[in-house]
Amino acid sequence: MEKVTVLPPEKLINGWIDPKYIPEGKDKYYLRNKQVRKPRGGWRHLTSDEIERLVKNDNTAASWDTIWVTDEFRPQCIKNNRFYGTVRIGRVSENGLQFHDLRMPIGITNSSIHSCDIGDDCALHNVHYLSHYIIGNRCILFNIEEMCTTDHAKFGNGVVKDGEPEEVRVKVEVMNETGCRAVYPFDGMTTADAYMWAKFIDDEPLQERLRQITQDSMDNHRGYYGTVGEGCVIKNSSILKDVKIGAACYIKGASKLKNITINSTEKEPSQIGENVILVNGIMGYGSRVFYSCTAIRFVIGNNSALKFGARLINPAVRCSTT
Repeated sequence: MEKVTVLPPEKLINGWIDPKYIPEGKDKYYLRNKQVRKPRGGWRHLTSDEIERLVKNDNTAASWDTIWVTDEFRPQCIKNNRFYGTVRIGRVSENGLQFHDLRMPIGITNSSIHSCDIGDDCALHNVHYLSHYIIGNRCILFNIEEMCTTDHAKFGNGVVKDGEPEEVRVKVEVMNETGCRAVYPFDGMTTADAYMWAKFIDDEPLQERLRQITQDSMDNHRGYYGTVGEGCVIKNSSILKDVKIGAACYIKGASKLKNITINSTEKEPSQIGENVILVNGIMGYGSRVFYSCTAIRFVIGNNSALKFGARLINPAVRCSTT
């Protein structure tokens, strides 16, 4: 039985990656720093006046020395937050953002932020727990209970990270219900890929090569951050854990999104609606999942739609509406 344990203050901030998985000469942020685009002019420490204003606005930090901002920073837009670890905040202005009928002021309020990078002109309000994420520019995050990334996040791909046992690998058991034709999902997988893999299950050299290609498609080092692309809107959602989200994605009222990749662009935006549960899978560009759908161990193709309470397990599908 798993138990709640007590952590010392230093482990609360620094205990994300076991030091044995950090390469020699690197720090725990070396992968994070590769993922982040440095803003024009770079980051800087807070001034004493900014810290004073933040404290007056009911903000707290484990250390103000680990909070970094740009020259376009307005502390009056940051209210009632708790900051832990290294947090870097992009441009903050007194403007607002609008998406459909939702209008939110740029800034951060009523949130708990742990070791995150937040882009320019973002609106984060009532995000109860945000941990180890890189948030793109002009994003709205509103009313989110938990949004975090583990050090061994795989974002739905069928790979294992350093030190992990084989049994944690995600597999999609296609073609039949016996599980003997399982394939390893990967970002970009098509139904033809899944068919070839599962059809020629007796061809061991082919199977070994496919397994190795999939494993090599993703770096096995621990420490990659979850990402939210530019122009995303996530609101009124419960749990997002180990999720990689493309640009212009719209998520509203999701119940649980865990270990998934949501491919999305401004030209092909993806959407997830109320009461949706998605676990261990990959969602294609321009796809939509609405109305209490559930999918477990899945690959959904581009421009597909799941609606009206659909229940899927182990699919590799390219569908119009289910």
